[in-house]
Amino acid sequence: MKKKIFILVLFVYFISLSSSLDFGISPEEILISSRINKESCENFTLIGGESLIFSGETKWSKLKSRDIRQYSINGEDLGIKVSYPPTAASGTYYLCITPTEGGKYYGAIMYKIEGTNYGIGTWIELDVESESVAERISLISGNAIAANKKYRFDLTLVAILLTIILFLAIRITFVVPKNKHP
Repeated sequence: MKKKIFILVLFVYFISLSSSLDFGISPEEILISSRINKESCENFTLIGGESLIFSGETKWSKLKSRDIRQYSINGEDLGIKVSYPPTAASGTYYLCITPTEGGKYYGAIMYKIEGTNYGIGTWIELDVESESVAERISLISGNAIAANKKYRFDLTLVAILLTIILFLAIRITFVVPKNKHP
């Protein structure tokens, strides 16, 4: 009798293993460095059986945490435009992000298997560089030079004149006149 119960328990155990659901997402963290108003993309892979359909969503937080309950902000509220397939089967896809403000942001992309309570997800770390004032001035002056060649000549002339003035100022300051003795 004990032998029959043992065989029955072993049989149920093996049947539960054979009917288990195998799914996942890779990588476990997506690191994205971007600039303001520039789209940056990284790929991720949904792993599962061919018949599985996943429904996705993203959530954001201003704090780095591994507690998903702290991820309650929508990307639009942070000025982050996110593009990814909202419904997908197993395969490799792109997560594209376009930020409108500089800073560090932490997010999660989560997929739930349709018709079940099973879900998977991966963390997102977004680092958005802000443009410095010098970069903006350089961009503006560079666009002005490219727009009209006359500006290029004028700026070259100014650079040459400033170099001559600097040379004369150094010469007057550091060259000591010869003292003539009577």
